[in-house]
Amino acid sequence: MKADIKREEMLDAFMQAFMEFGLDKSSTKKLTSKAGVNEALLYYYFSDKNEAIVACVNRQYEKNRNGSFDIVKKNLVDPEKMMEKLFNYTKKTSAEQRFMMEVISHPVYSKSVLPLVKEMSKKLEADIQEYADQHKKDSGALITLMNLAYSALNDYCLTKNEEIFMSSKQFIVSQLNTVMA
Repeated sequence: MKADIKREEMLDAFMQAFMEFGLDKSSTKKLTSKAGVNEALLYYYFSDKNEAIVACVNRQYEKNRNGSFDIVKKNLVDPEKMMEKLFNYTKKTSAEQRFMMEVISHPVYSKSVLPLVKEMSKKLEADIQEYADQHKKDSGALITLMNLAYSALNDYCLTKNEEIFMSSKQFIVSQLNTVMA
């Protein structure tokens, strides 16, 4: 139990380092310094920096699943409310979302997280498919629109341009309202 807590504390610190320094500049020395541990402890829990990155992505994915994915499942019936809640969630977690995007687009680390990214997409699609089946809605249209919504949220994370997001949001909400009618 104590080992799990220490590992979680290290992942918190590693996330802070990755967000502060970026993936490439977060050496194991910077990671351990941020976590207040020695390198031996890092290697006790993780085989290398890549495994630590994957652990951080996996952890963030679980947080997103419990955060934004739940918002979608609970609020899809009201697209305006759903998009507002997703936007507020994204504003609070934008640094973590940028970290995820950095890993996913990184030439080296992306290969390690590709299975997780595919799993993430499949689970979200399955949630939307289940909702569509239960409510007799067009699952293809809902999946496409939710992918568009997440794209707009990702753009916001990268640009911090709320005006552009709001423009995209209006389009997505109007299309979702049409599908949900």
